[in-house]
Amino acid sequence: TFVTGAVALMLLPDAVAMQSEAVWETRESLRQSVRSTFGPLLSALFTGSFAQLAMACVRRCVCGRLASPCRAPHSLKAQAIGSTELVLWWTPSQPKGNPFH
Repeated sequence: TFVTGAVALMLLPDAVAMQSEAVWETRESLRQSVRSTFGPLLSALFTGSFAQLAMACVRRCVCGRLASPCRAPHSLKAQAIGSTELVLWWTPSQPKGNPFH
């Protein structure tokens, strides 16, 4: 239960954490302790020659097949605010056939 609460606290967005100074400080303290504990391990894991070889093999084998094709937004609205500013609103088109989105 403690671990779940700590992970939830670390993943809080800034807009929510800024509402309380105690929550903000606790979240930053938890994040700093995780960085100091696991940072060197993760750095060594992702910068090692085996990790680089594995990433190169994955890039070569996947060849972009997991990427979604680019799609234009289905609705676009523009409004001029002044002579030098423009506000744009759009609704994105969701990619079809990609279960990772």
